[in-house]
Amino acid sequence: MASKKRSSEPSLRIILERIDEQGADLKAQRRILEDHGEILKEHTGILKEHTGILKEHTGILREHTDILKEHSGILSEHTGKLNAHGSAIDALGVRVDSQTLLLEDMRSQNRATIEALEATRVALEERIERLDQDSRGRDALLEVAVRDLKVSVQQNSIDLRDLAGRVKALARLEDRVAAIERRLG
Repeated sequence: MASKKRSSEPSLRIILERIDEQGADLKAQRRILEDHGEILKEHTGILKEHTGILKEHTGILREHTDILKEHSGILSEHTGKLNAHGSAIDALGVRVDSQTLLLEDMRSQNRATIEALEATRVALEERIERLDQDSRGRDALLEVAVRDLKVSVQQNSIDLRDLAGRVKALARLEDRVAAIERRLG
């Protein structure tokens, strides 16, 4: 009767093989977690580097916008002076109209440049914000995956401890059965 019961239960060797397989699975999951952590660190570093570059470019664009605004003011000032002296120049027979047109054209070009720089700055700020949001989303997904893997690893550890206890109990039973068989046999 003892031999019938033993044949329906998994042997100690099969149980140990299952424990070894689960241990290998745990090691593989741990390597995956470590790899994901490294990738996350690498992506975070790249994102920080790109954010720094974009912020630096935004600062440069702001400086250039300020310089262009200052030049526009100077041009306006010079245009005012030219207009004030216009009647005297007209009296002398000198034609200032072409210079005024040139200054107006320069002012118009400066305004267009300022608008283009402003649009670029706004686009860069939006891109920085988008990159930041994308990064936060990826970070959140990776964090959830890491938590899930951690829970899985913890559950596997509990299962392994439980199996180890069962294996010990089976080993003791097997020893007892062997001792009884020796006595009987």
